[in-house]
Amino acid sequence: MASNISVFLRFSDGTFGSLRSTVTESSTAFGQYAEITTEGGDLNQTSGVSAGQAFNGKTCTHAFAKTATDSALTGAFVAAYFENTDGSIAVPIQGAGQVASGFPALKKPIRMSTGVVVKAALQDVADAVQIATLAVYCASGKSDIFAALAVDDTPTAMVNPQGKTIGQALDGQTISCAYATYAATNGLDDNDGGVNALYIENAQGTLKAMYPTNKGNGAEEVEYMSYPVKIVQNDTLTVTASL
Repeated sequence: MASNISVFLRFSDGTFGSLRSTVTESSTAFGQYAEITTEGGDLNQTSGVSAGQAFNGKTCTHAFAKTATDSALTGAFVAAYFENTDGSIAVPIQGAGQVASGFPALKKPIRMSTGVVVKAALQDVADAVQIATLAVYCASGKSDIFAALAVDDTPTAMVNPQGKTIGQALDGQTISCAYATYAATNGLDDNDGGVNALYIENAQGTLKAMYPTNKGNGAEEVEYMSYPVKIVQNDTLTVTASL
């Protein structure tokens, strides 16, 4: 089945932009993030252009990503984000499934320029171990995404696209908010042998944060969980799934 992701953008001058690209389901934590470019067709836009180039000079204040799968509602939002010209994650974008509606404000506005792109991923909902994802925004304005393909009944470390743990990537930062996704039919801890949230522990194993996951194909946008979490070097982020 063909799948696509639309990303709608609202700019500070009151204008809008629309992006849409055909995508492949994610099978590894970061392998299937695709750039989402402008859609043409019925809209007065040139198709296939990167967001920063198409809307150069504008400032994006709101964005929403929406997944779609042909003749099904199984396409689940994993995560989306603006990527800076140096390849770093500028800010996460919230999203949801095909039946959802929403247009949330970004955690910080993003100035469009050539080289700034939007990337996103989806996964088909299945009764199987899936990709767990945590998108974070820090008090300093730094953002990152951590992910792992879960292993049944086995604690599995989540890392960012550079392979760094949350402690290595965010040492000294304070997470302000984060959203969590996991596209399993019956949830993260279906069989009562795991932990029903993504969790951050310090080096002594003390729980510092827990993030219940959203399936990503529902009628509501994947929400941020907003509370401060100070990160230090040896902190770890883990998913323990159970079928």
